[in-house]
Amino acid sequence: MYVTIEEIKQHLYIDFEADDILLADMIQAAEEIIEKYLNTDYTTLLNEDGTLPFPIKQAIKIMVR
Repeated sequence: MYVTIEEIKQHLYIDFEADDILLADMIQAAEEIIEKYLNTDYTTLLNEDGTLPFPIKQAIKIMVR
């Protein structure tokens, strides 16, 4: 996963662990959908520090809502 469960929890103001498995599934689905939409592998888009560009991470966070 390129977006962590903790990042999503901060984005959604969640402070409990009961839904962590559900959130992980939602992150994975959002990442796959966006990767297909972009028609490229994420590894070609990674920044020098190994992270995705900010707009792509934000799109994933928005899709997890």
